[in-house]
Amino acid sequence: VGQPNQPVLNLGANVQQVTKYNGADGQIALNVTGGTPPYTYLWSTGSDAPILRRLRAGTYSVTVTDNSQPTKLVTTQNIVVAEPTFVCGVDSVR
Repeated sequence: VGQPNQPVLNLGANVQQVTKYNGADGQIALNVTGGTPPYTYLWSTGSDAPILRRLRAGTYSVTVTDNSQPTKLVTTQNIVVAEPTFVCGVDSVR
């Protein structure tokens, strides 16, 4: 007798990179599929929203949990927001 397929929780992210050196205009918008909605989010920043805005360059970790019963599905992913290269004479260091 075969086992039923295990449900899967898929996590995608639309990342808007920081547009200028040392800026804070990056964004991460999650796209979650699979499992059982509604989903809960917990970011390394402490946010519980599916979209993070006004981000500086760096690596952000998110844990997404679905609403499956009796056992919830959980996935964790690290997402990188990149910063453009410093341009001497144009950018400044603060």
